[in-house]
Amino acid sequence: MMVKLALALVGALWMASGALAADLSESEAAALRGVLAEAIGAPPESLRPTPVPGIVEAAYGTQLFYISIDGRYVFEGQLLDVQAHRNLTNERRGERRSEMLARVDEEEMIVFAPETPKHTVTVFTDVDCPYCHRLHREMDEYHKRGIAVRYLAYTGPGARSYGKMVSVWCAEDRQRALTDAKAGKSVPKRECEHPLQRQGELGAAFGVTGTPSFVLPNGRLLPGYVPPAQLEAILDGRLQP
Repeated sequence: MMVKLALALVGALWMASGALAADLSESEAAALRGVLAEAIGAPPESLRPTPVPGIVEAAYGTQLFYISIDGRYVFEGQLLDVQAHRNLTNERRGERRSEMLARVDEEEMIVFAPETPKHTVTVFTDVDCPYCHRLHREMDEYHKRGIAVRYLAYTGPGARSYGKMVSVWCAEDRQRALTDAKAGKSVPKRECEHPLQRQGELGAAFGVTGTPSFVLPNGRLLPGYVPPAQLEAILDGRLQP
């Protein structure tokens, strides 16, 4: 029944629009932004054609909505290509994460990398998270497999670890400070201008709900601890996450 309803909806939208999303003009885009601002509460960051005639993607961070080109229908859900066996919505969310990560200055991250990295992953972390401790203890194993780890903070002012995280990100040697903090050692208290709030907001926008959380090079989000050998297999394409 749900499949029939979905097919009927797509068919109705196609007939109602009578146009391809690729035909979106500047005036149509402006009109759709106005509709979305009223319906969602804010204009989208971007509008982009979809493979479905008459349907346009509206992106808010990694949250995606779809709108008919005539502005009548707005909906949220998974856009599936059943012939190609692809989840186009998840793929686009991954692309959006990659685009947003590319705008983060690596100087704001704490990076642990082998001499010649084969893969680079970004990990949202917290110094009081047990599985973050385990991941960090195995850093040499990740490096042996050619995996570089870029850490971003995922914490907030109300968290017990927040003060320690600030001290780590404000330390002169942030790698050493993070390693000490994750080993349960005390870190000298420091204050400075830091990116913790921005990084936490980025994690929330990505759909992070806990630590550690991996972001793969293609933008895919993997929540939880992933052992080095398993992560290598995923990155090499030998294992589906």
